[in-house]
Amino acid sequence: MPPGYPIVLDLAGRGVVVVGAGPVASRKVTGLLASGAAITIVAPDALPGLSALADAGRATLHLRPYELGDLDGAALAFAAAPPAVNRQVEADAAAAGVLVSVADAGGSGTFSTPATLRRGGLLLAVAAGPDGRPGALCQFVPAADVGGWSLDVMRRADDIPNGLMDFLLVETMRHVAAEGGTGIALNFATMRALVDGDGRGRFAGAEQRLLRSLSQTFQIESLLRFTAKYDPEWRPRYLAYEHPAHLPQIAAAVARAESLWEIPVLGRLLRPGRQRQAQPEAPLPAGEPVGAEL
Repeated sequence: MPPGYPIVLDLAGRGVVVVGAGPVASRKVTGLLASGAAITIVAPDALPGLSALADAGRATLHLRPYELGDLDGAALAFAAAPPAVNRQVEADAAAAGVLVSVADAGGSGTFSTPATLRRGGLLLAVAAGPDGRPGALCQFVPAADVGGWSLDVMRRADDIPNGLMDFLLVETMRHVAAEGGTGIALNFATMRALVDGDGRGRFAGAEQRLLRSLSQTFQIESLLRFTAKYDPEWRPRYLAYEHPAHLPQIAAAVARAESLWEIPVLGRLLRPGRQRQAQPEAPLPAGEPVGAEL
């Protein structure tokens, strides 16, 4: 099965139906809250958290079995009920022309959403295709200074389009915002001021030419453009050192920390032989942190 096409939908004010009201449905609803969608939940019973959302007017809850017609007027549907109910929701969605995500089978439905995993201070966002095969991932670590998370690793398979990384980032921002976070640090615009021509000092021009030359290999300018489209708040990062003789050792430590020379245990999607290839989305060392406000 060919890879899916990543999109980001504007759901503000649009109807989204979630069939089911258990833990899986609860996660779907949590992710939808930040989108401004008009959420309707249909299930014979519901978790207390979903009932509380309905009581607060943030969602509509129907405590009854799913019925034909529940998808009328919906832009999207999520089937997170028992398998037999999910099959019926999928069939009704197909007949009504409604996009549907089916929680119990990777090959079913007409769209899928990134999976997120938070464990031990780590947040992972993984996008899988209709066949269930992982195609891209973003790994984040806690970042108290932005009130959220900082991008640590971003990788995609060779046959996956670049746009999937934007999709993962946007969906992660929505996920973090729904859980009360306020920012995401992107961390990959190395020497932004110099590349943009804002550097100061008598060597600024030479440094800019050097960076643009290196950009052919490390894609510094393309990474800058990738970040700039999010209209971020640029925050400078400084390197403090006692003596210039220490710089080679510092550079080696930064390269190890940014995993330029090795593939970390947390499973990147690139094989070792491909690690030397520059990827447009890969974070670079000694970059300038970016706070993408949510």
